[in-house]
Amino acid sequence: MRLAASLLLLSALASAQGSAGLRFLEVEREAFQAFEKKDWVQAVALFEKQAAILPRSPRPFYNIACCYGLQGDGGRAASWLRLAVAHGWRDLAWTQQDSDLASVRDDPEFQASMAHLRATLNRDPDPLPKKLSPTSAPPVTDAGAIFLAFGREERSARRATDYLEPSQIRRAIFPLFDRKMAALARYVIENGDAPDADVAGYFRVLTAGQYLESADPARALDAPLRHAASALIVRTAGEFYRGWPGSPMLPDVRMLHAEALLSSIPDRRADGESILRGLARDYPDKAVAVRALLLLLRDVDASRIEQVTADYRMLIGRYGDSVIVKLAIERGSVGRARLLVEGLPKLVAADPEEKRVEPFDGGAKAVLLIFLETGGEDAAKELAGLRDLQSQFGQRGLRIVVLALGDPDRGWLDKHAASLLRAPSATEYTGELRLQIPSLPYRVLTAGDGKPVAFEPTETDLKERLEQMLG
Repeated sequence: MRLAASLLLLSALASAQGSAGLRFLEVEREAFQAFEKKDWVQAVALFEKQAAILPRSPRPFYNIACCYGLQGDGGRAASWLRLAVAHGWRDLAWTQQDSDLASVRDDPEFQASMAHLRATLNRDPDPLPKKLSPTSAPPVTDAGAIFLAFGREERSARRATDYLEPSQIRRAIFPLFDRKMAALARYVIENGDAPDADVAGYFRVLTAGQYLESADPARALDAPLRHAASALIVRTAGEFYRGWPGSPMLPDVRMLHAEALLSSIPDRRADGESILRGLARDYPDKAVAVRALLLLLRDVDASRIEQVTADYRMLIGRYGDSVIVKLAIERGSVGRARLLVEGLPKLVAADPEEKRVEPFDGGAKAVLLIFLETGGEDAAKELAGLRDLQSQFGQRGLRIVVLALGDPDRGWLDKHAASLLRAPSATEYTGELRLQIPSLPYRVLTAGDGKPVAFEPTETDLKERLEQMLG
């Protein structure tokens, strides 16, 4: 099932293209209402009506395939998936993991349709930036004309984003970006000493960044796009540095350059961090310094505590009173950095005999905090594994504390969390942390004094770290 993001925000209905777009989204909303009720006949009829309104979108066809998939009808699910592909569906990764299609995944007809999707994607891969020759663009003597012309084109192309799939949107917009890059390159080559030449160079970097914005970091198939877009940003930023080192737009170019290095070029992460620290040093009185430090501290590695501490103290020391910084701490975007530097606050838990225990004051060398949604087989298996882990290392060396999220079932905890420490309220503790629960790491390994050692460690990493800490 593919649910339009616009359905999650009713105000997005107003952004669809004209009355047809509004009808398309309204009918989709009605179709999902029938879908939730498992009224398959009505849901299919409404999705068919939606497809008739805007046939360019493959989403209704795919959602009909899901309706039949949930009914176990492999033949019809296969046919509608083929229709979705014919109308532009290319999201192989989503289709492979969509639970709505689980019951028909082994059906021969459905497997044939999946093979057809793979073959179509191989013949028609998602687009990447193209290196058009600057001479392919017409000459212009005013950079503003380029911005106006391509701005109109881009606004027109983006009006379809409510009902087209990401790959379709890229097919519509990337040729526009390609031509825009060529036009800006020609202008810079022919008018490099013009008063607005640095503006044209700046917009070249921004346009390179727009390719990167079109890539989904969580989608494996987007990895080539992320890498190609990041390489383009790095190259165009370098051209900007050489051409206009004194431009007032230099800080923003450096920021985009750093973001590209951090997001998609792992072996250049240190270079990206160096750029961000340089921005914080060179522009202490500008907003870009705060942006740089926040980006630097967004995702941190507990093994680099000294550098994290220095960066965090620079942020708090200079900008701790900033509303932006306070929100970043509350919403967790620099929460891990704060936890590393300040440590976890004291925590009161109960042992299996309901005795009060303070895990960080009990002489244990390591404390593992687990924030857990109770109930269900997966949670029960996780707790069983944790009990085995504690048995292996002993309570005197390792203490495991379960912080149940939501409204936990006490009987379920008594059954599955036996021998583990339990905190009475995860919500209360996260209030002390000044972090919202969704922004927390769900596993935090700390030293006995509450200083974090690792966030979300894998099973292998956790055991290795515990062996190092406990011997």
